[in-house]
Amino acid sequence: MHDDDSLKRSSLKRLLMSRVGFIGALIIIASITFNLTWLIQREQENIELEFEYLENLYIESLVDTVWLSDKAKTQNKLSIPFDFKYIKYLEVTKQNKVFANSNTTLTSGRTLAKKYPLIHQSNNRQIMLGHLNVVADLSPLYSNALKNGLMLLLDNFLLISAFIFTVFYLFNKGLFSHLQQLVQLMAESNADRPYQDLYLSRSKRSDRHDELDDLVEALNLQRRAASIKHQELELSENKFFKIFESSPNAILITSFDTGELVNVNKSFYRIYEFEESDNVIGKTSLELGLWYCMEDREEWKKRLKENGEIYLRESKYRKKSGQTSDCVASMQLIDFGDFLCVMTTIRDISETKQYQEKLKHSKQRLQNLAKRQEEIRENERIGIAREIHDELGQSFTGLKIDLCWLRDLLNDNASVKEKISCMIKDIDSSVDTVRRISSQLRPPVLDDLGLEAALEWYAGDFSKRTEIEHELKIDCGDLSLNHLRDTAIFRIYQETLTNIARHSQATHFNVDIQIIKNNIVLRIRDNGIGITEKQLDSIRSIGIIGMQERADNIDAELTIDNHQQGGTEVRLICPVEVKALGEITHYD
Repeated sequence: MHDDDSLKRSSLKRLLMSRVGFIGALIIIASITFNLTWLIQREQENIELEFEYLENLYIESLVDTVWLSDKAKTQNKLSIPFDFKYIKYLEVTKQNKVFANSNTTLTSGRTLAKKYPLIHQSNNRQIMLGHLNVVADLSPLYSNALKNGLMLLLDNFLLISAFIFTVFYLFNKGLFSHLQQLVQLMAESNADRPYQDLYLSRSKRSDRHDELDDLVEALNLQRRAASIKHQELELSENKFFKIFESSPNAILITSFDTGELVNVNKSFYRIYEFEESDNVIGKTSLELGLWYCMEDREEWKKRLKENGEIYLRESKYRKKSGQTSDCVASMQLIDFGDFLCVMTTIRDISETKQYQEKLKHSKQRLQNLAKRQEEIRENERIGIAREIHDELGQSFTGLKIDLCWLRDLLNDNASVKEKISCMIKDIDSSVDTVRRISSQLRPPVLDDLGLEAALEWYAGDFSKRTEIEHELKIDCGDLSLNHLRDTAIFRIYQETLTNIARHSQATHFNVDIQIIKNNIVLRIRDNGIGITEKQLDSIRSIGIIGMQERADNIDAELTIDNHQQGGTEVRLICPVEVKALGEITHYD
């Protein structure tokens, strides 16, 4: 609470006092200046009256005296006592020489002199006899003005002092007492109710709204706005505190300059295995031994200073027990003006990495299993194709030979001979079917002549069967045989052409295969209706899933997109060298 002494020392009263004192001093100076000017002007008028009176008194008699040339009489005339307040010295000069004077001495250097000509009129002629010099002493003028000015100063000072006292009394009664009450109310309300409205109890106040009411209303508006901001701030702080404390990640707020911990959440204690009794606040991360790699600390501090943030950087941290774990950390530099801090969020990913390793290992096992199954399936296809080609082919060939021999024996029976000829044709058709089935199971050209020849042969056979035109471009050079790679590429190629025939409604397709930077790049593009994302992602698209599995088995990249000019483009990028789990058995 402020008392009267504090209010007297307040800047408002001091400012008001200086302003009123300054105005009073200006009034005093203006009053003294005006009065002194008036007094000096009045005394100057008195001097002029004395000069006028003296001129009327002496000029005519002096002319007669000087004309008689009676120096003694003239001297006596000038010596006659005269009661003037300012004129103190008279002299008559003739031919620029003093003829007579009043025999008085001037003690002051402040004088006013006038020179009157003495002219004698004779027979219409004017004769210059000399001059009368009159000197007035001005020292009484300034002394009287100074004396009167001092009196005026004293009178005005007392008057202005009374005015200032009255103004301060009125202000203190009408304003400062209410301001003191306002200060007292604010001091009391700030302690208990910092945002409550202020109300002044003003005695004998009029109903007219004045500036003090405006001040109170402005203060109340500010207090209400501050109350709203305070509530919003409290709500924000509560939300931040709840998020800060309930976060499953460890959150650390540290000083950027010293590295000391300013605040940590509960997850910090859980993840780093500290106890609240360890008093980690105020200690640095180095003192707590949190850093596993000091190089990371220096690098992160440099990057944080340059960029202001670090997002999801993987590293290791050390727990209180000395055990290390993997983590992902994010840092944000926060500038509070006079305090620069760093908010660090740390997420333990040790279990996640273990799960990832297990998932990776499981995926690798599944891929190996898929590769092995594909190898077994290809071996079975090879075996079946060989059995069909060799056994059935040989049986049909032997049967055809026997039927030809039998037909040649039956020369006289035309009907039986015709029936045997039909049987021979059926056998030839069956042999073609056997060859086609054997080729579909495993084309011999793939093992005998390699991937390029197999692709060229299958494209021609496919166009012949479906009447879909094609354009083939092969530029692989001397491509070495690799049964796993060649088989996977051929099956993907075979499935792509099958999809073109079934779904694309295409009339033409292009095949381009070449080697680019130790990779076999296969492109197949048709001019059909294209493919939708729903079809690509559908679990029923078994053919596409099988193509992707085969690509994964040979570490290849398979993409299926709609071409800009229409249709679908299948692109396969496969390393030239593919490591197989086991060699695929093939027939000669």
